Amino acid sequence: MVNTRRNGHPNGEDTPDFEAMIANALVNRFTKLKPLSFRSAATPTEAEDWITHMEKLFKVLGCADEFKTQLATFKLEGDALSWLKAYLLAKGENFADTCTWNTFRDIFYKQYFPFSEQQRYKREYEAIYQFDRESFREYM
Repeated sequence: MVNTRRNGHPNGEDTPDFEAMIANALVNRFTKLKPLSFRSAATPTEAEDWITHMEKLFKVLGCADEFKTQLATFKLEGDALSWLKAYLLAKGENFADTCTWNTFRDIFYKQYFPFSEQQRYKREYEAIYQFDRESFREYM
């Protein structure tokens, strides 16, 4: 059955709700790609890996920004889902409908990959140095 909505015609005809149909098709395609769920992160890189995984799927799907947050939050479970519910409760009902992917990614990283940890990883990466006499194999 096709979702319908009142289109405001005086005769009361229903028209297909194309936005709902597109969203439904996108969820079906997303689910077929078997996206990873996210419960919590033992290390900050697990959170970063999950975001990277989601962004890879969004690219394959050609996903518009307005659907990304909804699809990603669909895969939150356990502690992560509890965190999101508490966050949305604090922000208000409308926040979930207006939250962009960039905003979601920022608040997700604040929770699971804080800026201080990002800086620590960056310093470690920048400290990696290959000595002149060191072969590539030894370096790796």
